[in-house]
Amino acid sequence: MYLISHFSNDAIMVNFTPANQMEGLKKLADQYAARGVTVYWISTESDSQKSKNFVADEELRDLGRKYKISVLRDPDGPVSRRLGVDQLPATVIINKQGQVAATLGGLDPSADLARQLAERLIRSFEFEVALATLTAGRNL
Repeated sequence: MYLISHFSNDAIMVNFTPANQMEGLKKLADQYAARGVTVYWISTESDSQKSKNFVADEELRDLGRKYKISVLRDPDGPVSRRLGVDQLPATVIINKQGQVAATLGGLDPSADLARQLAERLIRSFEFEVALATLTAGRNL
């Protein structure tokens, strides 16, 4: 996938959220910029003028400029499917080696995304440690 292979020197957060929730993404991008994390917004809004959720390319570019976030379009879902997104909104974290490190759905983009991500990742890590401990035959 171009996105993953092209930017493999950076850790990446790819966010699938509605256009009306860009403020939360801007805060997330600002919080992680100094840590070498690039945040992208992938619009799932339709590029068909016949669709109810149509958004013109120029509108997306304007949003990207306003919030200083790179905007990509995935109206038919091939990127979201390839990254394992099964619900919206969702955040996919891609490590510096270009591997999907986590796919987290159900986050509230209007709330503190960084806090939500940290809480979900800690729970996920704790679960993985507990599972590894149990499968190794040790008690928790």
